[in-house]
Amino acid sequence: MLIAFLSVRGLLWILEQTLNSWLHLHPLCQCLVSNFLVYEYNFPMWKFGSRTKKPTRICCNFKCIEDLANYGYVRNPPDILQQTCEKCII
Repeated sequence: MLIAFLSVRGLLWILEQTLNSWLHLHPLCQCLVSNFLVYEYNFPMWKFGSRTKKPTRICCNFKCIEDLANYGYVRNPPDILQQTCEKCII
């Protein structure tokens, strides 16, 4: 219901789910998709620094979600934990 309210008001919302989630089959989700414009972007989480390939789906009511691919890593992601530990004073 909150997502429908945000859509009616023209406010941005983003919904993230694993790709094997069945949420998109739920009747309320089907109602949302049939009544509002919803953009979808599917990607593996490793492109954004995760150590696993976890396939993920992001749904949004603004087309800008398609630009998300521009922010993924081109090379191996940095080890954020290692960088953080190097800055810590123990």
